[in-house]
Amino acid sequence: MKLNIKTKEELLAAADEIKKSFLVNGLEVEEFLIQQFVKIKHELLIGGFRDPSFGPIIMFGSGGKYVEVFGDTAIKSCYLTDEDIEKMIVETSIGKILRGVRGELPGNIPGLKRIIKSCATMMIENNNIIEFDLNPLIVGEDDKYYAVDVRIKID
Repeated sequence: MKLNIKTKEELLAAADEIKKSFLVNGLEVEEFLIQQFVKIKHELLIGGFRDPSFGPIIMFGSGGKYVEVFGDTAIKSCYLTDEDIEKMIVETSIGKILRGVRGELPGNIPGLKRIIKSCATMMIENNNIIEFDLNPLIVGEDDKYYAVDVRIKID
């Protein structure tokens, strides 16, 4: 993996370096996956699972590598209203931060609500999905959301 590539020349040099490192081990690189670099403002988590008693469940909170450390999540049934989504956001620390702290402008809360609602709907409409995680769901410095690591477990 190579990060912070800014020019075509840097990209070609990085690709050559990766190819050479694979060749040393007798492997050939057939193709590359190139992704846009996103400057991170916040890391979020949106996840879902099927509870045997309560059905499809949705979770929102702080994400990234410290998700277990902070324990900053809210959990609700996927059968939620717009008011439920609002409550999920405001009952987490990251939700309060996204609303704007000490003069910071609030983030794109309507966009976040749409993503949470879409994920809940996905769980309701697809009984074969046992669980999923968007972790992290990145909030970029442009206040757009980027799902950079997605996992879906299907029965």
